[in-house]
Amino acid sequence: MPQPKKPAQATRGKLTEVTIALMPQGLRTPPTTTSLTASTAAKGATSITVTGVTSEIQAGQALLFIDATDDSQYLAIVSTKAAASATSLTVLALGEAIPTGAVAQYPPRFMLRTSADLDTSTDTAEVDSMDHNNKDFIPLGSSTEFSLEGMYTHYDPGRHTCLFASRNKLEIYWTRTYGPPNAKYSRGEVHSGFGLVTNVGEPNSNDDMVQCSVTIQVTERLPDVLPTPIA
Repeated sequence: MPQPKKPAQATRGKLTEVTIALMPQGLRTPPTTTSLTASTAAKGATSITVTGVTSEIQAGQALLFIDATDDSQYLAIVSTKAAASATSLTVLALGEAIPTGAVAQYPPRFMLRTSADLDTSTDTAEVDSMDHNNKDFIPLGSSTEFSLEGMYTHYDPGRHTCLFASRNKLEIYWTRTYGPPNAKYSRGEVHSGFGLVTNVGEPNSNDDMVQCSVTIQVTERLPDVLPTPIA
């Protein structure tokens, strides 16, 4: 059997992107990925004029607006559900003014992650009777947990969204996207699904950065999407 001279190119975990979106109770429809462009919003404002809304955005969803001119970041937390055709977002009073042209990715990226581990386990039942020579095992069911280790920052929309989901017993929609396998692809494999936030931990020690870890019990995992080739 022929073998390649070199091993297949490995995928760097460092290039992985995780996104988190808050879901309405009882509904499991993945939101459309989009970019929201803001008009100027003053410090203390409770509304942001935006373009680009294509899916409902739930109350409690956090967003991170980024100004491309100087890479400055601005956190906004939606306080009233926005319709898919919305031209403005009602938000908690802004701690900082948002400049015109700042852009937020929706669903937003979970910031400062150092791991994004999906762990699936299957429960089995052992079948062993006196009239057979060998044992057998029957699968009973499986469960998947999504563990996200990382560091705390006030500007992390993933943390704020997961905390809101946990406190209000709401599901979230998550994605995990690998970096492209090589230069012929624009992005790597995508894993996604829905889940419940079962833990948000924030260890805070004197000699280290404040940490932030989140555990998600996956309630439904969607089919994986293969890497996207460059046209």
